[in-house]
Amino acid sequence: MDSPKRVYVDFDDVLSETARAITEVVAERFDKRVPFEDLKHYDLDKSFGLTRPELADLMGLLHQPEMLSAMAVVDSAAAVLDEWTRQGCSICVVTGRPPSSVKASLEWLGRNGIGFEEVIFVDKYGRSPDTHGGIRAWSLDELKRESFCLAVEDSPDMADFLADTMGVPVALLDQPWNAGRCAAAEAGGRLVRCSGWDEVKKRFPSPGAAQGISAGAACA
Repeated sequence: MDSPKRVYVDFDDVLSETARAITEVVAERFDKRVPFEDLKHYDLDKSFGLTRPELADLMGLLHQPEMLSAMAVVDSAAAVLDEWTRQGCSICVVTGRPPSSVKASLEWLGRNGIGFEEVIFVDKYGRSPDTHGGIRAWSLDELKRESFCLAVEDSPDMADFLADTMGVPVALLDQPWNAGRCAAAEAGGRLVRCSGWDEVKKRFPSPGAAQGISAGAACA
């Protein structure tokens, strides 16, 4: 049975500063300079104006172990997750990265002091299913069978899926690509925007307790 204090935590741009690293790679590789604040689309080809071959090249670069290993950690993420773990929460890192990134991703988590119970690879965006070393990317239908008391995400599409389809309370980390998105979930009290992990901790000091997100919505 799932833990009543099981917390879903996304990886890229929730734990690691992935988008900021991508802006540097795109500038160096393709001479396309887009400030982080101007990344208005979650799709990288739209944000950077990349051709399909350029996008394929970029995705290959991004999943290289040396690239994944070099990403900075998001401020306060480790401290908040450590506090939640001490409270008895089970931290589940749910990532759209391909399973082939498992070794580099686990090493990064350990090196940056990110405590977790498990890592689940999910085909979040309808890319081709991937299997590596016996690890398979789950479908969204498989993810729907899981239970979480709280999710921390940056993707507007996944935030809507978690809040509307799965009924999971969502803390959405403010990013340029989710500005103005998830309005229905936000208005319905299923989602709260947070400027960073310090605000997440302030709004959700004890995940799994009967605490409101908005208008009395419970995280339980």
